[in-house]
Parts: sequence; structure tokens; C-alpha cells
Amino acid sequence: MKILQLSPQFVFPADDGGKIGIANIYKYFHEQGAEVVYFCLSENGIDQDALKAASEYGKIIIYKHNLKNNLKLAISSIFSLRPAYLKKHYSDEILKFLVDLYEKEKFDVIHCDHTAMAPLGLKLKEIFGAKVGLRLHNIEYRIWDQYAKKLSWYNPKKYFIAFQSKLLKKAEAMIYPQVDVCFAITDDEQKLAQILAPSAYIVTSGVGVDFEKWKRHSFSKRESN
Repeated sequence: MKILQLSPQFVFPADDGGKIGIANIYKYFHEQGAEVVYFCLSENGIDQDALKAASEYGKIIIYKHNLKNNLKLAISSIFSLRPAYLKKHYSDEILKFLVDLYEKEKFDVIHCDHTAMAPLGLKLKEIFGAKVGLRLHNIEYRIWDQYAKKLSWYNPKKYFIAFQSKLLKKAEAMIYPQVDVCFAITDDEQKLAQILAPSAYIVTSGVGVDFEKWKRHSFSKRESN
């Protein structure tokens, strides 16, 4: 099987939880015998040792793209009614690059890490009839909603973030049913995602733990709390 994995960032070295989850998915695709092309966005230089290590599991493509938040992005989001989070991970130039890549490589499956990469995956699905899976590392709108609630009522940012949360909630409710399958990390998040998008096909799939590094001991016992 030939898999195109779309990631919002280069995750090597995998030195935080978000990176570890994506990195291990990429590794396990390889270990299951798949041929993987890992495409990611980056605005920074890449550590060459990390790039070399990652290349052992598949082909790495790093697309230079500005992911910084700025006033232009915020204003564009307000007038287009599209979440800034999705807008900054998408461009016609990126799509053209991926269309050319797809025509050359003829992928069997597209795997999108995070909702941010789903619009690109769905465009490829529309053009080529590709099968698309979406890994819900988060239900994104809830993060924005929680952030907005923590801000003081007199902070103007509170109202912009709350507005973004509403836009993102609406976008996620539309995106989930359009992909062929969504992978939630926990049963609780699967249920929340299903409430958001009742017609979507959503399953629970583990977080991507490296079982060579982390092994369960026979004497281990979990506290009930």
C-alpha cells in the first residue's frame, strides 16, 4: 500500500506529545509494510540529523510555508468566515504541488494528521477519488473555546478567539463526514466527535505508543483515581 501522510509540521525529533503521536503513526505505517510519503509544512530550517533519521521510514517532503499568525490572516478569516487555523495551512500553491505529487506517485490512501490538513486531503479526494482518513489528534474547536473562556471579559482577544471557535466547530462538523474515516484517540473524544457530526464514520484508535520503548510490567497496577 502506498500512503500519503499529510502533517502540519515536521515532527522529528519527536520531543513532545503531539510530535510523538504523528511520528509513531508514520513509523508504524512503514513497519506494516506500507510505502509512505510524509509531506509536511515548515517555516523553519530542518535539523539534518533528524531528517536523515526520519528518512529511514519513508520519503520526506518538506514544503516551505509561512504558518505564523498575523493581522492579515485574522482579517481574512473574519471576512471569509473561514477559521484562521484552516486558512493558514492551505494555499492553492500547496494544492498544486500535491496534485502533481499524486499524479506521479498514484497513492492508495491519504492520511491527514489534524483537521488542519483535511481540506487538502479532501481536495485530492475530489480530484482523484482518493480514500482519505483523518486523525483527530484533537477536536480543535474545543481548544479554542477553552482558551476563550480563560481570557478576561475586557480582553478583545477573547471575542476573536470565541468567534474562531464557532467557525471551527462549524467547519469540523462539515469535514468529518466528508472523509472516509476519522480516527479519534479516546472513546470519549469519539463520542464528542460523533455528536458534532452524527453522519461521520468515526472510530477510536490508540495514541501511537512505541511499545519497544514503553512496556507494561506484570506487576503494574492502575490507581482507580
